[in-house]
Amino acid sequence: MLQNVDKFGNEPALSIKDRNGNWQTDTWNDFYQCVIDISKSLLACNIGIDEKISIYSYNRREWYSCYAAAQYINSVAVGIYHTCSSSEVEWIVGNSDSKIVFVGNNPNDNGETDKMPNYRLLRILDKLDKIEYVVLMEGVEKLEHTKIITWEEFISKGSTINDSNVKERNESINLESTASLIYTSGTTGNPKGVELTYDNWQF
Repeated sequence: MLQNVDKFGNEPALSIKDRNGNWQTDTWNDFYQCVIDISKSLLACNIGIDEKISIYSYNRREWYSCYAAAQYINSVAVGIYHTCSSSEVEWIVGNSDSKIVFVGNNPNDNGETDKMPNYRLLRILDKLDKIEYVVLMEGVEKLEHTKIITWEEFISKGSTINDSNVKERNESINLESTASLIYTSGTTGNPKGVELTYDNWQF
């Protein structure tokens, strides 16, 4: 990622459709700054080396940024399909020992709360005692729970963290350390987390 920022800083990195169906594009500089902001907030939330964060959402800008930020600070990212049921989410989040879950949307929910990731997670949240924060991405309805915070509240936590703190954590990365847990479909049993090291990744 840093090489791409250096070489292609003002070139397109991500293009995402907004609510009106219009394409919005972030440059590599934009993407990098978003990753740094999230990294600072993760450090402020005491996410340590090799600790896990989960992302339960459809594809969107924050999904990629959170994934990259977790890896940037030598933590581990866990992706969860936006169509996963409450029981499937409970298993993956619990099995991975995730401390934070980022929650986005399901564009095919048709207004049905049974299909919305925020409602599905709320049903089993009290069973996940290792979860410290549930961070709702922009536009996601905030439900009442002491662990649930908005995207703005999460980002504001990083205001006390210096760039040097992020840099120090980034420099602690060992290429043989786990960067990501990718869970299998669980066809013949509970999903299993497949470890990918930093040496397997390139942004």
